[in-house]
Amino acid sequence: ALTVRRCSRTPIPALLAALGNDQYVMIESNSILGFLKPEVCVFVLDSRVRDFKPSARRFLKRADALVPVGPLELRTWPGVDPSRFRNLPVFAVSRPDGLNLRLCRFVRRKLHLAGASPVKAAPHS
Repeated sequence: ALTVRRCSRTPIPALLAALGNDQYVMIESNSILGFLKPEVCVFVLDSRVRDFKPSARRFLKRADALVPVGPLELRTWPGVDPSRFRNLPVFAVSRPDGLNLRLCRFVRRKLHLAGASPVKAAPHS
């Protein structure tokens, strides 16, 4: 189940309505992690881009896996401790729209272990 933190000042209610009863949804966003707790969180990294967004820094600890586009140079981002990447599986792709079958199997396994149930709203906090 996807855990959702309710907040009236965000577009979360509209997002939940748009998702409907879809069982599997992919969202490309770091900031959304402040409101959602997905079953699988994958960080796509490009060492050619030196900017590491504050929202990405904030939620890096929630990553289940890394997907580098091209070679992964962990020291690329000043202020980002490379040790935060340790023990995370890495599934490289050669271009942003590339596919890695090992990543597909990893996500499928994580969803299966999590029960792969539809999105559910968390109680008010």
